[in-house]
Amino acid sequence: MLLERAAGLAAKINQYEKLKGTAHEAAQFKTRADQFGAIAERMDRTTAALSRFAQAKIAVGFAFHDPALIERTRTLRTAIEQDPNAIGDPPFDLKYEFADRLYGLCEAAGQAMLQAWQAYVRDAAQSSSDEILNALSALPQFRQTIGRIRQCRMEIQSMFASVPEDVAAGAKRIGELVEAQRTAWAELSASDIPPAVIAFLKACGGDGAPLSALSDDVRAWLEARKLLGAFRILIR
Repeated sequence: MLLERAAGLAAKINQYEKLKGTAHEAAQFKTRADQFGAIAERMDRTTAALSRFAQAKIAVGFAFHDPALIERTRTLRTAIEQDPNAIGDPPFDLKYEFADRLYGLCEAAGQAMLQAWQAYVRDAAQSSSDEILNALSALPQFRQTIGRIRQCRMEIQSMFASVPEDVAAGAKRIGELVEAQRTAWAELSASDIPPAVIAFLKACGGDGAPLSALSDDVRAWLEARKLLGAFRILIR
């Protein structure tokens, strides 16, 4: 009886050890599955964002290319195909040499997309200086129009800070705001301001006024109202 009980106990112990080993392997697989799942989700989000930039025809200076990482991916896939347990003991440091590198690529892609978006907004938006707007808003004739221009600028600046979820819609909105600014500048008018000054101010609010437009009369009008220092010469 004692021997039978001992044998039964030994069998139970062996069964427990097998179950414990199986549970340990399952825990390892779950850990790796969670790890790879998080990486895959981040990669999917990044590639989807890059695709949205491509659809909006905004170039991003980035490409997923890392020869060492590609080789590690092949090595890991081959090892798992030969023995699934290799996932618990990979041929290299899975976190520092693989996962962190992938996360790093995604982070670099995010920075490249932000830079591309900000460059797009910067190139599209008009760059009237704050000094010009402050000076013109002091004139009652222009206050309302300058207020509209400022509202457009504020929205553009808020959009400049981060990449929109819908890049194409964001680019379209930037175009609308730029056009609204052009319209506002074109509507500048005042009966007591010389036509040459109005033409100069409108040109400055658009693509810029040629230096020849700064006639003696325009210069004198601006200087008399302490507006001359608000303008800058840009060589193109």
